[in-house]
Amino acid sequence: MSLRASLALFATAALAATPLGCSDESASGGGGSTSSGAASSVASSGSSTGSGSTSSSTTSGTGGEAACLIPAAVGLGPTETFDPTALEARVEAALSAHGVPAASIALMRDGELLWSSAFGEADPLASPPHPATVETAFALGSLSKPFLGVMLLRLVEEGALGLDDDADTILGYSVRSPEHPDVPVTVRALLTHTASISDAYFTFNGEYYVAGDSPIPFGTFVAGYFDPESEFYGGSAAFTGQPPGSEICYSNMGAALVGAIIETVSGESLPAYARRVVFDPLGMTRTSYWIADHCAPEEMARGCDVIDGSVVSADNGTQGQPESHPELASGVLRSTASDVARFLSLIAEGGATGGVRVLSEASAAELVRRQLPPDLPACADGRVVAENQAAMWIHFPYDGVDYIGHYGGIYGFLTAGYYRETDGLVVAILLNRIGPEAMSEIEVAVLEAVEDTSR
Repeated sequence: MSLRASLALFATAALAATPLGCSDESASGGGGSTSSGAASSVASSGSSTGSGSTSSSTTSGTGGEAACLIPAAVGLGPTETFDPTALEARVEAALSAHGVPAASIALMRDGELLWSSAFGEADPLASPPHPATVETAFALGSLSKPFLGVMLLRLVEEGALGLDDDADTILGYSVRSPEHPDVPVTVRALLTHTASISDAYFTFNGEYYVAGDSPIPFGTFVAGYFDPESEFYGGSAAFTGQPPGSEICYSNMGAALVGAIIETVSGESLPAYARRVVFDPLGMTRTSYWIADHCAPEEMARGCDVIDGSVVSADNGTQGQPESHPELASGVLRSTASDVARFLSLIAEGGATGGVRVLSEASAAELVRRQLPPDLPACADGRVVAENQAAMWIHFPYDGVDYIGHYGGIYGFLTAGYYRETDGLVVAILLNRIGPEAMSEIEVAVLEAVEDTSR
C-alpha cells in the first residue's frame, strides 16, 4: 500500500469516528476552488513571526473558565528550515481539487515550530468572507480524545485512581451492560473502546446540537444516558450487547465517561481542569471547549460542505454555526493548528515540552502504549483495531514507522494530529470540510516535505 493510500484510509476512517451528521456529498469531494492562498510563517532562528499577547487570565463567560482567548505569539523555530513554496502549492492544489474552503497546518519538532500556515476562507459564507489565519480556531472532532487520555493519566499519576478501577465505583452510577451486569467496566476499557458502550443515534443527531454552547450540563447529559428515568437515556442502543473487554468497538459515549470521571475525581469541570492542567501550562491560548471563549465570529472557522458546486454550512442542528453539543468530551474542542501541535509535542517529547512537564515519562509512555491483545476482535463497524489502540491515542503504522495521535470529523470539519515516532515530527492539519481526499494529499505533501531525521 502506498503512503497516500494508507493515509487516505486513516482519514476516511475518521469520518465515522465521531458524530458527524454529514451527507454523502460531504465525504465525496467535489465543488470548485475556494482556496485563496496561504498566510504562513516559516520559523527561523532569531526572528519572531506573529504578534499579540501570550495569555489571558480573566475568568468569565457562559460556563467557560476563560474570557476571550487571545492569540499567542508564534514561537521561534530551530535553525533547520525547509522551503515551503512547493508544499504550499501542493496544499492549495488539494484544497482546490476537492472543494475544501480552508486549511490550517502546523509542524513542530523538539518543541520548536518548524512552519505554520493557513489557506483559504475560514468562513466563505460571511460577507465579506473571513480569511483563514494561523490563529483561526477549528472544531477538532475526535482529535479532542487524546486530551482526555492526558488528563486521565495525570490523575492516575497523582494516585487519584487506577486504570483498572471500576467506573461504577468512581461515578456513583452504573454504566455496566444490562446483559452483563456482573462484568465491571474499567477505566482502561473506556480509554480503549472496549467497554461495550455504543452511541445511540438519537444522541448525536440534530436534536441536541445548538448554536453556541449547550445549556445542558455535560455531567447531567452523560449520567442521563445511562439512567432509564432520564430524557437522555440511550436505552438498549447504549450498549453493544457483548461483555466488556471481549471486543473493541469505537465509542464516543465511552470517551464521554472518561470526561465524567475526570470531573468526578478532580472536583472540577472538564473545561476548568483542562485549562489548569493542560492548556494554560502549555500556552494553548486559543483552545477551549466553550464557543463563548472565542469572542468574535472571525476567530472561528465555519464547518462547510459543497453541494451541487456551492459551498453550504454543514450544520448538524437547525440553529446555525458555530454549534456545540452537551457531550463536550469526545469531539467539541476548538483549537488552532499551532496549539494542537504544541499539545502533541508534549507526548512526542515524553510528557514535557518547552520546559513544562505535564506527565512523567512513565505516564506518557503508558498513554501511547498499545493496550490490547492484537487479536482482540473488533465489532462490525471496523473503525478501530485492537493492535493499534493506546489510551485514547491510536497508532497509524506505515512502512515500519508509527504515527501516533488521532483523526477527527464533526459537522463540516476534518482534522488530523499525530507525531512521527522515529524523529518526533509533529503534524497538525485542520480542514473546514469533510474532505478525506484533500486530507490524504496534504498529509503526503507534508511528510514528503519534512525529512525523517532518524533515517
